[in-house]
Amino acid sequence: MVKPSARIIYEFEGFRLDSAHLMLYRGDEEISLAPKAVQTLLTLIERRGEILDKVELMETIWNDSIVEEANLAQYVHILRKILGVSANGEPFIETLKRRGYRFNGAVRVVSNSNDPSPVEEAGNFKAGPDKPPPAANLNSRRVERRGNLQAVSRAEPARETHHPMNVERSGNLYSVSDWHRESAADPSPAAAATRSKLFSTLILVLLTAGLAGIVFGVYKFAARGRGSETRIIPFLGSDITRLTTNGRSKLVAISPDGRYIAHVMEDADGDSLWIRQVAVANDTRIAGPSQIDLVWVTFAPDGNFVYFLSLERDKGEPELFRVPVLGGPIVKVAHDIAPPTFSPDGTRIAFMKTFEEETRLLVANADGTNEEVIAARRDPDYLNMFWNAPAWSLDGKSLAFPVNQSDENGRYETVLAVDVETRVERRLTGARWQQVGQPRWLADGLVLTASETSTGPQQLWHISLPDGTASRITRDLNDYRNLSLTADAKTLAVIQNHVVSNIWTAGKNAADAKQIMSEAGWLNELIWLPDGRLAYTSNAGGSSDIWTMNADGSDVRQLTVGANARLGLAVTADQKQIIFAAERDGKYNLWRIEMDGSNLTRITDGNGEFYPQCTPDGRWIVYQSGGNYPSLWKMPVGGGEAVRITKITGSRPSISPDGKLVAYHYLDPDFAASRWSIGISRLEDGARVRRFDFPATVVERIVKWTPDGKAIAFLNSPGGVQNIWTQPVDGGEPKPLTNFPSDRIISFNWNADGSRLAVIRGVETSDVILK
Repeated sequence: MVKPSARIIYEFEGFRLDSAHLMLYRGDEEISLAPKAVQTLLTLIERRGEILDKVELMETIWNDSIVEEANLAQYVHILRKILGVSANGEPFIETLKRRGYRFNGAVRVVSNSNDPSPVEEAGNFKAGPDKPPPAANLNSRRVERRGNLQAVSRAEPARETHHPMNVERSGNLYSVSDWHRESAADPSPAAAATRSKLFSTLILVLLTAGLAGIVFGVYKFAARGRGSETRIIPFLGSDITRLTTNGRSKLVAISPDGRYIAHVMEDADGDSLWIRQVAVANDTRIAGPSQIDLVWVTFAPDGNFVYFLSLERDKGEPELFRVPVLGGPIVKVAHDIAPPTFSPDGTRIAFMKTFEEETRLLVANADGTNEEVIAARRDPDYLNMFWNAPAWSLDGKSLAFPVNQSDENGRYETVLAVDVETRVERRLTGARWQQVGQPRWLADGLVLTASETSTGPQQLWHISLPDGTASRITRDLNDYRNLSLTADAKTLAVIQNHVVSNIWTAGKNAADAKQIMSEAGWLNELIWLPDGRLAYTSNAGGSSDIWTMNADGSDVRQLTVGANARLGLAVTADQKQIIFAAERDGKYNLWRIEMDGSNLTRITDGNGEFYPQCTPDGRWIVYQSGGNYPSLWKMPVGGGEAVRITKITGSRPSISPDGKLVAYHYLDPDFAASRWSIGISRLEDGARVRRFDFPATVVERIVKWTPDGKAIAFLNSPGGVQNIWTQPVDGGEPKPLTNFPSDRIISFNWNADGSRLAVIRGVETSDVILK
């Protein structure tokens, strides 16, 4: 990379970039960033207004090494998240699909306060005459990481050069020059001997002092090295072993001694549990296959048994089973329990559970008796228990657990710990994530899965203790989940997941289906626009944004930049605005834009609003409010007080073509074993008029009205293959609409007259890896 001038500081709105020291500030606050991230921003600012393609940026920033494009994308993503948008609502860093990146915004170029050389206040930078920078501004350390090594450079102040013997008289000490001048006048042999002796003594003193200085310097450097700059991060750069290659492993646990892997595979016959002996790589099935979901797996602390949670797909209470590690009788252990984790001595279990509007962390005996509440949160805060288990510390005294909470800076997720005996909670790190997955304890910290954004992949992270520094272990575009460790915390097993999404269009009854585009990662939402084009959400620009294209896949355009749009898209009845859910400050709210992408406006400010739908009369926006206890609400399109529709839970609403009814899915508590159902309620007063049970083969619960208003379309997966089925509103058996041979269906929608169907399908591969 071309070295930046030591005298230039760039200012834009509330930020200041020091090009000499590669430091970014927000006001007076230093923002902690990797040097390469700051170099990325510096390069974009120096070429502001220009479109820099990815190849040129990577060659400029990493001109001395070969790196993956994902590194650049990650730095741009982090910078975009930190910088946000400018005063005019545009992002400072703009992504132009298939072209590159561009820095927008007014920049003021100023000289360093210690350097009077003039520089240009705007436009392209022009430095003043070359001269050495002030010493005070160069006494800084820079650390750059290359692989697992760190190159450390220290820029020192310029010093006047002296002869090594040129020291001054001080007190009773003589300088060498004084001694040489005075003694040179006496040419006697005795004087010569004296001079020789004194000279040798002085040389010895200087060598000793120099050696002492070197030892002290090494000590100080080593002391610094024990800090965060050279912190050893567990599993960083360690070898990766891929244990499965079929792409169908969805859960994993490693035995305490590391000899066995338990993993769950899904196929056409259902989920099955397998044991693999790591040393010889042979698989033995010990449970299944069955048309139920296996949602959690773990080993007993002694390694003799495997425990797994099963969940009937049309019901809401999981059950815990136990099976010998090499196969044998399967024994039911507990009912309606969340993923458990065993204490190191095997006498107790810990798990998280929901009680009405409260999530709780509980400890019980290993057989499930004698439950005690250790920690709890009430809405809007909650323990993140979505198939995560709390983690026992190695000494069995503490439990770590992921929590979703908020402060003055917004909503976020992090990891807390609680003392099992005293119930005293403590924060383990100051790091903030959008989503935290499974944590596991190490001897001097934790390892966990977490994602920094709502659309970014879950990566492996390390939290060092006691300082709480969070460091990223993996840096790629894969998702990592279902983390497991051996008892000595030296071997890690995890599921590595990769997704490719496709958009298909077809006739009304799914005839002549044709793929029109494909993209790595998840495409989440899809709607038809009034002009016959398609709008969808994509991560192609580094954040989840709204894109549009023609129905044949041509003329792809990015409609929003940095919107974080994801969970829901809808068009108002007057065809002038798009309503969508987007994540800002760690929470989802509803936003709107004009059809050309302008005038981005937040329209709700609650603790979570998702999946908007617009009524055909143009009066209402109907949406889901809340995540743990979702309910359906409606608000006037022009703004005003929101009104609750359903008194029971309800998710992902769909408005009937006549605008009188709303369909949704919900967990019906009126049964002894609660069941997942399709509900239909009147939009006017929320009264439920019909309900239908989901078939036991339903995995993903999405419901939509068919264009004629006579049926509810939903996703069904008999034989392990997902397709769109329809349930007649007036009763009768559901029947298939599409006949796709493979892949998941993520979203689907009909156009206004019902003549065309658009579908997002995803190809997901997931395998077990060891580190």
